[in-house]
Amino acid sequence: MALGSLWAYATQDQRPPLWSVWLFVPAMIKTFAMQQMYRKQLRRNFLDELPRVQTTLAVAAVLTLGFIVTFLTQASQTGATTTKVWVCAVVLVTGGRLARVVIQRNLRIRYGSLATTLVVGDGLMAHQLFLRMREMPEYGLRPVGILAATPLRLTGDVATDEPDSYGVPRLGPPQAIADAIAATHAEEVVVAAEDIDDDELARVVRAAHRRGIRAWVLPRAHDAVGARARIDHLGGVPLLILPRVNPRSWQFAVKHTVDRVAATLGLLLISPLFLTLMLLVKLSSPGPIFFSQDRVGRNGKVFGCLKFRSMRPPTEADAAFELTAGAAPAGSRAWTDGPRSAGSCDRRRWTNCPS
Repeated sequence: MALGSLWAYATQDQRPPLWSVWLFVPAMIKTFAMQQMYRKQLRRNFLDELPRVQTTLAVAAVLTLGFIVTFLTQASQTGATTTKVWVCAVVLVTGGRLARVVIQRNLRIRYGSLATTLVVGDGLMAHQLFLRMREMPEYGLRPVGILAATPLRLTGDVATDEPDSYGVPRLGPPQAIADAIAATHAEEVVVAAEDIDDDELARVVRAAHRRGIRAWVLPRAHDAVGARARIDHLGGVPLLILPRVNPRSWQFAVKHTVDRVAATLGLLLISPLFLTLMLLVKLSSPGPIFFSQDRVGRNGKVFGCLKFRSMRPPTEADAAFELTAGAAPAGSRAWTDGPRSAGSCDRRRWTNCPS
């Protein structure tokens, strides 16, 4: 607002009252709130939020301009003043939200700025959540305790009574939620118990809310809940609406067409770079330009992967090479925390892992 006002006062002779232009700020805040842009989320995606941010700023500018023209003045340069304020808001607000996303992500990944989280449940889905929290710190959750009525453990996909490998302590049944929150100073509660009854679920959620803690609940029909699911009410009774998704609809056909056209145009644009890489690969060492290998994709489907060759074919001099004990497949020293069994695999460090 300050930059937009200074810009207008430096370049325009006729201007609306300064206080009227500042109505843009409450209009923007109110519109952001109506768009639920201040709602706390596990992970913010800047590109997903960008259209809503631009729409909100445009609506705030229109509301401000309409108020000034209707109730104050109809000076010829009123629209120019509002436009300058809107342009400054687009640049600064968009840049600020991008900076917020980048800083939050770096704090979580690099410095472990994670919210301590209690997980209610000890079944398959709960263990999948543990794994996601460990592998994806950008979501900002760190499990510190398990609350479960039964001592169910999982080894692979089989339930056992052996301790799990995540190192998350058991703190008792769900009824001990209040004591667990006090002991761990938990900031979040995730209810992932598939066998919990409605009364117990309500008690857990209320106990979290009384302590100012947000509660996340895994829906029972989680396999059918997509990103477009929403909640509506019928006479005060909440209903989870699951929109129908038809992969054969015209919307998907249009999307697939646009994706393929955009990919083709992109390939044409970077084709000079590809031609240069092909020439460099061919001149740097004998052998084919491309390396082809089968990979496992979505739903276990095998597909052919084609990439520029980055290694040379074997030569007679390579026969004298011997892999030393404790070295990685490329010959470098393996990065491990200690001795590991011959058949073990550490996916975090990619040592002793089959390709």
